[in-house]
Amino acid sequence: MADGDLSFGLWISFGNLYVFDSAALTATSFTAIEIDGGDIKLSGGRISAFQTVEYGDAVSIGRNDYYNAGNGNIEITGGELACVGNLRIRAQETDGMGILSITNGKLTAESISESNKLVISNSTVISGWIYANAVELQSGSLMVREPVYKGIYTNDFFAYCVISCNELTVSGGTLEAAWEWGEYTPTVLPVDSYWGYAQPLIKIRSNGTASFGGGTVILDTGCAGNTTLKAGTLNLSGGVRGSGYTNEDGSDFYKQTDDATPVKFTVYPADYNKVDEAIKKANALNKDDYKDFLAVEAAVNAVVRDKNIDEQATVDAMAKTIEDAISALEYKGADYTKVEEAIEKVNALNKDDYKDFSAVQAAVDTVVRGKNITEQAAVDAMAKAIEDAIAALEYKGADYGKVDEAIKKANALNKDDYKEFSAVESAIDAVVHGKNITEQAAVNAMAKTIENAINALEIKPVPGDKSPQTGDTGSLMLWIALLYISGGAGICATVVSRKKKHNSQ
Repeated sequence: MADGDLSFGLWISFGNLYVFDSAALTATSFTAIEIDGGDIKLSGGRISAFQTVEYGDAVSIGRNDYYNAGNGNIEITGGELACVGNLRIRAQETDGMGILSITNGKLTAESISESNKLVISNSTVISGWIYANAVELQSGSLMVREPVYKGIYTNDFFAYCVISCNELTVSGGTLEAAWEWGEYTPTVLPVDSYWGYAQPLIKIRSNGTASFGGGTVILDTGCAGNTTLKAGTLNLSGGVRGSGYTNEDGSDFYKQTDDATPVKFTVYPADYNKVDEAIKKANALNKDDYKDFLAVEAAVNAVVRDKNIDEQATVDAMAKTIEDAISALEYKGADYTKVEEAIEKVNALNKDDYKDFSAVQAAVDTVVRGKNITEQAAVDAMAKAIEDAIAALEYKGADYGKVDEAIKKANALNKDDYKEFSAVESAIDAVVHGKNITEQAAVNAMAKTIENAINALEIKPVPGDKSPQTGDTGSLMLWIALLYISGGAGICATVVSRKKKHNSQ
């Protein structure tokens, strides 16, 4: 539709009004826009309707039942409908008829009356009092304000219900409803003589239900003691909880308890403290310490953060899943490589070479198998204990028996009897004591050196003595033979004679 300025108003019988793209329509009259037997569809642009008299309407739309024409619906899927005055939808409570729906758009009105159903999604609606069969806020915002009046003759305060409907549903977005006191000081409204009770801010007629399953509902009467909501049933779900009201004796009157604090219904999130504690515990672990950490990671990654208080059991189950996965973890085994190397070193030793091998054996015997990676320090300590015991071993001393015997033999000799005795003395002087058993061969070599030096000795000859010298075996044998030929018999007689004399004593 093209732009238009209808100062005389717009009336359509058995037809529809479509406004789209960036088109703009402005109408001003007693009833600025009236449609009988049709619908209004706004998908872009703007419709401005100005009501010029008190009892007229900015927009009036309805189905023509006589001709079965139209549905009397207003569908806004974009753009803005601005009503300076009342928005009236004349429709019976019939499904699919008399529906005011706003999606991705904006609606302003001084009041909205007689709608079968008002549905708001991702849109902004600002209005005075609303009278409808059903009001539903899915997302976006609905702000409803109504002034408080003072009677001319009675000086009593009175106010209209901000919303009067049979069913009120809020599943998302924000509903703000309030009385505006202007110059007056807020007070408790008196009982209405017709109804028998003080008018509530929101009235659910026909003992109907107010259902709050998401979003936020803020109700402000301006004074403690005023009724914010009258409903046959208040149905709270989706984690929604209310505050700032009393519901005396379980009646259907929900009264504000604090002047400065509106009644509020909003979604309370689930308590994630246990989940956060479990995740903190998981994050404090070193996953490389465990055989398989995947179950813990999967449990942490499965946490969903948008749960509400009604889903607390689900949130607690998330925490338990993480805790159970942590409890099921198995540590990797400790590294026994150093222990094995130390034991292998022990096995290569000959324990008979040492003064005391018991400390080494004890260190090996105290090794405990099956430790896990968190006990690595204890396992490394086992290896160190073995290594320390090995390092503290003392070899047995070498056996100097043969050396001592050789020295004794040398000491029994008269060095003056020999041509050269220095080799024997050098061999003895070269003896080094304190060798350990691993140096036994060196000690044995010392003994052999002394023995060899003794065996190599040569006896000095006696002056004028023709007898053979020590070390000359041939001369010695010749000397014995000559001795036997020349005087052996006399010598033998002398020996016999001495023997007899000895025996006679």
